[in-house]
This record gives sequence, structure tokens and C-alpha cells, in this order.
Amino acid sequence: DLQLFTIPQEERGLMALGEETLWRSPDGGESWVEQDVPGRPITLAFFPESNEDLLIPTRIETVFYMARSKNGGQTFSAWASSIDAPIERLAVVPRLTTRVIASTGDTLWLSEDGARTVRPIVEGGDDVHCLGAFRLGGAFGGRAIIHGLKNLFNSHLSYPMA
Repeated sequence: DLQLFTIPQEERGLMALGEETLWRSPDGGESWVEQDVPGRPITLAFFPESNEDLLIPTRIETVFYMARSKNGGQTFSAWASSIDAPIERLAVVPRLTTRVIASTGDTLWLSEDGARTVRPIVEGGDDVHCLGAFRLGGAFGGRAIIHGLKNLFNSHLSYPMA
């Protein structure tokens, strides 16, 4: 499997995540540079206000880690994840970048300290197939997590974030 991500605030920037490797392209895919990630990357999320700041859950043998880069993937700091399962989806809440949402199968997790610690906020539902954290305007004026069961038509608001 290969996951492709656009880099926020970069016109032609791309990142590709393979089974064991992360690559970055500054030129729309014409050239690629392999990034040195601790462990096997699972997925990734960008911090919304920066194209250099990203968070990647990884795995080394049977231990899960979170790795954060503040320089576009050139270097990472890593720590043991408090979630003992593969994180399948990840989102950073816009303008509240210490809040990170993760999914593992049928459980949604919330971190309020940049993914250092987490707590479950939705458990025992169907598997999560899509996940997003959005800033909402209007009367609500806050942020929310949207997660989907199989597609966006089955998605629903799970957890309002003030």
C-alpha cells in the first residue's frame, strides 16, 4: 500500500508513505527524497498551520511509537505511544495543535498534549475508515471531530471541541 499526502502550504509538495518508508517531493513528484523515520511508519498528520510540522505513528517490532518532526521529516523525536495498537487514522485539530485525534479500529482517542498521552472518547463502534478534525464557524464556532464508518455519507459528528 502507498498513501499519498499533499503538504499544506506548499504548491507542489507531496509526501508518500509506503510499507516501511516515507518519501518527500518538493516538486510535484518529479524527484523524491527518502526520510529517515524511527520504525515503520503507519500513517501521518500535518499540523495545520505548518508544512514542516508532522506527526507519524510508527512501530518497532511489537512496540508502537509517536514520532514528530518540526523540519519536514528531516529529523524526528520519538516516544513510546500510550496506545498499544496500530493507529490507523490521525488528525491534528486546527488552531488547537496540542489536540490530536487517533483511531484504532473501533476506538477514537483524544490527546490534549500533542499525542504524549491519550484517552478514549468513543469506544466499541464500527471501524473508523475516515477521520478529520475541522474548525467550524457560525453559531457553533468551535472545532469538531468527524469520523466515518465506511464513507463520508455515513460520517457523523462525534465529539465537539470548544
